[in-house]
Amino acid sequence: MHDLAGRTATATGRADIAQMLEQHLREALEPRFLVVYLLRADGRLAAIGGPVPAELATLPGDLALLADLARRARCWVASPGAAADEVVNSPLGALEVHCLVPVTDRQQRPVGLFVLGPRRSGEAY
Repeated sequence: MHDLAGRTATATGRADIAQMLEQHLREALEPRFLVVYLLRADGRLAAIGGPVPAELATLPGDLALLADLARRARCWVASPGAAADEVVNSPLGALEVHCLVPVTDRQQRPVGLFVLGPRRSGEAY
């Protein structure tokens, strides 16, 4: 993490920081998939990392699930056997999502989202 902190100081923008975080999350957590979404100027979230189906290349910026995660300032982790209605009923329901991490600005407004699939090890997040 020390390396990451030093590299973020030289980043030229949000996309650079997101790519650095994506790399570190992949190495540390080893998810089967990881998608990084960042808020665009038009108010939509755009996938900038990770392969996604074409219909998930962008998401509405006002996605209720994202607003809820940002308001709680916590990630969402799938619980074995628990219903994940908020995720299943969102556009992300097409993916095997095991963890959602909101990215917020200083005012706790959502500006991005990390979407992680199950860990390669099979362990929980």
